[in-house]
Amino acid sequence: MPTFQDDGDFVHALGFVAAFAAYMEFALEDFAKAVSSAVSTGGKKSDRYKVTLQARQLREVLRKFYQEYDGDEFPGQEFEAVSSLLDDVLVAQGQRNQVLHAAYYIHREMEARENEGVARHNKEGKGLVTSRELYDLSRRLNHLEQNLGIHQMRFLHSAKALAAAKMTTE
Repeated sequence: MPTFQDDGDFVHALGFVAAFAAYMEFALEDFAKAVSSAVSTGGKKSDRYKVTLQARQLREVLRKFYQEYDGDEFPGQEFEAVSSLLDDVLVAQGQRNQVLHAAYYIHREMEARENEGVARHNKEGKGLVTSRELYDLSRRLNHLEQNLGIHQMRFLHSAKALAAAKMTTE
């Protein structure tokens, strides 16, 4: 388990964000693949390079799946948990984009001396992102990656139970 203790090293913390964001993206992609292999996605293929689009498409496919599922398990609660998790993924991905692509967000009229460090894209002008905030984001990304894996396993269990129930009724 990595240590997310703030050592004040901005570059190290930024590397953690990049790495754990990638792990989260891979977990989301694995979840989407598992869902698409078990459930008809209506011909839609998710774009693996657009995390926000993939998360939104996954939510829609899961909504349809859990509406169809009428077992004695936890479909409503599970969908709400996954939906909330995907919301968190979208927020974390947005924060990741802000810190990794900050130069994109810096207004052109700013002077070069004001562009030192990583500027935060917001209207409140909170200033620079700190290494502590980056380590906190890394910790969240790591947590989200783990939870995506847990919900993937729960989905596969539900899909297997649904398939078995359909076979016994046919």
